[in-house]
Amino acid sequence: MKKSLFILAFLCFSAAIPSCSTDFDIAESWKEIPVVYGMLDPTQAVQYLRVSKAFLDENTSAYQMAQSADSLYLEEPVSVQLKAQSNGNVVQTIDLQKVDAATEGITKDEGIFATSPYYLYKTTEAILNTRSYQLVVTTANGKTVTAETPIVENLEITKPAAGGTALNIVSSNAVIPIRWNRADNAAMFDLDISVKYKDIIAGTNEEIIRTVKLDVFTGISLASLQENADFSTSSTTITYNYKVADLLSLMAIKIPAPDATIAYRYFVALDFEVFAATQAVLLATDSNNSQFSIAASQNTFTYNNITGGYGLFASRTAAKVEQIYITPSSFRAIACSEVTRFLKFAVHTSEASFPNC
Repeated sequence: MKKSLFILAFLCFSAAIPSCSTDFDIAESWKEIPVVYGMLDPTQAVQYLRVSKAFLDENTSAYQMAQSADSLYLEEPVSVQLKAQSNGNVVQTIDLQKVDAATEGITKDEGIFATSPYYLYKTTEAILNTRSYQLVVTTANGKTVTAETPIVENLEITKPAAGGTALNIVSSNAVIPIRWNRADNAAMFDLDISVKYKDIIAGTNEEIIRTVKLDVFTGISLASLQENADFSTSSTTITYNYKVADLLSLMAIKIPAPDATIAYRYFVALDFEVFAATQAVLLATDSNNSQFSIAASQNTFTYNNITGGYGLFASRTAAKVEQIYITPSSFRAIACSEVTRFLKFAVHTSEASFPNC
């Protein structure tokens, strides 16, 4: 579900704004209501922004217009720039290139909107977490659309650590401490844990490596976690004490039950990934009164931080640690727990009863 290139999909404008006339002048040309979505991520080599338009036409249905790519994009020429700022001064201007997403290996989900062509604006210039960025879109008739965002910086998972002590999850009362830096300019967080294991095929001993992602929490604000007993915070770090019982329950929900071809499963490792986003994303979540995933590729908003248009311009980033191992006795805890026993995980190979409990 997490994509290597974070992209916000096109806003379903008619659904998000039931009364467009209260937000824009209905007499204004429907071609000149820009809709902009983008999240800058300093950890990504490529940044993509979506620049399109809302459509208002008394003579044509919104559904019919949605089928036409011409109805979705601003009239050319369109200039899209990022202006990097330091201490209030513009220190770099980045011109984004218009590209067809298909040539970038990106496909748009099917829906009521035209999917081809699917245009994005792209830059490979580095986004520096020591700077803030202003987005400037200039339309063919000279209208200017702007937005600004700080950059989320210094996000790092410090516990568990790759190559560190194996996790002990023998007791269901135990917790797994997960710690990361508070991250400058971050206002909300997601946490994913990926479970890696092998399916051992009956009769052949063929091994099939599997990875299942567990969405531990999504879109929790810094203020909320500071009031949650499962979290502890300092001026520099956030620690989440994840209950082993909750981990086993989520594994039981997310990992598919084995079929008859699987002799047993063997645990490999856990990956931990934290996502962080700026205040604008939190406000978008609150205004929509719904869950929002920082890493998701599609979301619809009623929140707007674009001047001269509509949409969301923000920043997010991610930090990940991989190949976190568990103790041999923890294999038994997973294999023999009443919660996860049906998944057919094996005990550790060092046990005489392997693979059985």
